[in-house]
This record gives sequence, C-alpha cells and structure tokens, in this order.
Amino acid sequence: MRRFVIPGLATATAAAALLIAGTATPALADYIYTGYGVAFGATSSAAESAAIVNLNDINNYECFPASIKLVFDIEQSNGTWYAEVSARCVNGTS
Repeated sequence: MRRFVIPGLATATAAAALLIAGTATPALADYIYTGYGVAFGATSSAAESAAIVNLNDINNYECFPASIKLVFDIEQSNGTWYAEVSARCVNGTS
C-alpha cells in the first residue's frame, strides 16, 4: 500500500497547534544585513565618526555597535578625508 505524503503538512499542523496554544511566532522573521555609511571629514577619525552617524541615520533598524568596521578611508586631494563603515544590522518586526 502506498502512502501519500504532503510536504509541509506536519509543519503546518504544528504551527497551527502553536497558534491555538497562544505560542505564536511573529509573522515576519528578522533578517540580518550589512549596512553601510559614508561621510567626509577634516581628519580620518572625523570622517569615520561621521560615517557611523550616517550608518545609523540611513538604516532605520538596529545596527550592532560591536560589529561596526571601517571598510576604508582615503585622503582627498583637497585635504579632507572620505570614510566608509559597515555593520551588521537587523531588520524585522521585533
């Protein structure tokens, strides 16, 4: 005798049981992405600090401060500095 298996049926049944029990998970899961910030400054340090501010301003979700890294910085011909930073950020419902 052959048994027909519907993929995901057990998972859907378990999820429905959790919903009924009141232990539901958020509809949209969080996801991690790399955020970037860029800026100019009078010194390398000033450009990096401004880039971190830019990172937090343009990413409307939480970026993890411990993950902020200087990607690169370069001195411009006019003596100012350009810096780019990156960080792991989280985007989601929680």
